[in-house]
Amino acid sequence: MSCVLAALLTTVASIATAILDQILMADAAFLPKKLNRLFSKKQKPERIRTCRFRRNVLDRLIFSLADQQLVTGFSLMLTGWIVHHDDLYSAHFALIIYLSCLSSSSHLAAIVTLRKYFEENQTLALFRITIIGLFALLLSLSISLTSAFGPFYFVFYYVTKGASIASLPFEVFLSIMPIL
Repeated sequence: MSCVLAALLTTVASIATAILDQILMADAAFLPKKLNRLFSKKQKPERIRTCRFRRNVLDRLIFSLADQQLVTGFSLMLTGWIVHHDDLYSAHFALIIYLSCLSSSSHLAAIVTLRKYFEENQTLALFRITIIGLFALLLSLSISLTSAFGPFYFVFYYVTKGASIASLPFEVFLSIMPIL
């Protein structure tokens, strides 16, 4: 539960940071330029100071949560491989893969918002890239070996063949619900 809550908090904080960057019209803003008119209506100096303060607080929060997500996801994958090396098709290992994917995606959302920090600290960025690369390799290997996303692939195949989702067999629907 803590992994899911931390991932949710990391993602929400990353979105809030993107909005603050747009308000401040910082170089790190990556939302569409058309949103500038929406966010830049006669900014008062107090509002700019408040936004900068909030951005600094969110940077620290996101940085610590991103570290937590990276360590959690990597340790989950390693532990899953050690414990389930003989039974990679178990439901428990599939849950480990799903949690690791959640951890990976929230970590990557945090990295996008902290790119200015990593431009200034390139040694730390290189270390992170190495860890992220190893984690992505292990996660990709796990997904490909176990076909953990099999029910989704089945639905995709079924829909691309021209059938409607409503005509899916009830068993397939039941197998997809826990994953969602």
